[in-house]
Amino acid sequence: MRTLSPEFIGAVYDPETDEAVVVLLTITHASLDAPIRVSNHNTVRISDDPVRYATLSRGQTYEFLPFSLSLPEEGDDVEPAMQITIENVSRELTPLISSITTPPGVLVELVTASHPDVVEVPFPDFEMTSAEIDAGSAVLSLSLDALTQEPFPGYDFTPSNAGGLWSTV
Repeated sequence: MRTLSPEFIGAVYDPETDEAVVVLLTITHASLDAPIRVSNHNTVRISDDPVRYATLSRGQTYEFLPFSLSLPEEGDDVEPAMQITIENVSRELTPLISSITTPPGVLVELVTASHPDVVEVPFPDFEMTSAEIDAGSAVLSLSLDALTQEPFPGYDFTPSNAGGLWSTV
């Protein structure tokens, strides 16, 4: 059971609130020198020339990048999946997304703008499974490394690896 702060609940449900839910993304991959950290909220100005905004959370800087996130559906028969839609994709981001050949790991965290150090809802262990880029936007699909995609059992029951199950009757 997850306990959410009153500020977070108010930001989600109150139509007239000054609070904002902020999505923090941490993208990791072996080919990256350091994780990519982005936020969908321009919480604080971190630079004047060039003008740059970010969300500062737990000692990390999450660069502001306008994007929307569709959260995973709930249910026993639904595989957890999310989509991130980035509008106005920059010329720097497109080659970066296209150059990654194996799925990067993505940590999605929800915080409030007034308390960015408090992670209200974490979504760990997601992987970017596809990226569709067109003129000006990118749609990134995330899913869990689902156990349902793994064969079960992990091997065949044959006389060579499960001899006790076979009889010579």
